[in-house]
Amino acid sequence: MKEAVEFVRLHWKGIRTMQGVAASFRVDPANLTRCFRYETGATPKRFLDDRRKEYVIEHLRRGNLLGYQVGAQLGFGDDLSFYRWVKRAFGLSYRNLLTEIHNEKWEKAPYGHRSPRRVASENVSRGSNAMSEFHTMKGVRE
Repeated sequence: MKEAVEFVRLHWKGIRTMQGVAASFRVDPANLTRCFRYETGATPKRFLDDRRKEYVIEHLRRGNLLGYQVGAQLGFGDDLSFYRWVKRAFGLSYRNLLTEIHNEKWEKAPYGHRSPRRVASENVSRGSNAMSEFHTMKGVRE
């Protein structure tokens, strides 16, 4: 089981599904996921997404590859699925992410990366006490 976890750590770029890894090591996918989470502290999906995010940001900062080339290196079947993943993972289109990184607006969080949308929603939740105001209007007291 630990060999499978180490395989994922070393060959994360070429991995499409954890079921494929589990089948090649002849282990149960659920057990592999539990073992992976125990060993790394993150689910396999979170681990792979974080590595992919770091890779994308690194190559966008360098500016040496086009989007479809980065997607191909990360093992995405086509460029459309890569661009969809970028939109889902970062909350920005690939072009907007590229602009943000080149304008140095992208801030790195201690674990993984934060999208501007997530930062903005955190600021809104800290800045206004909307739920308390809602409960006060409804007559609910905390």
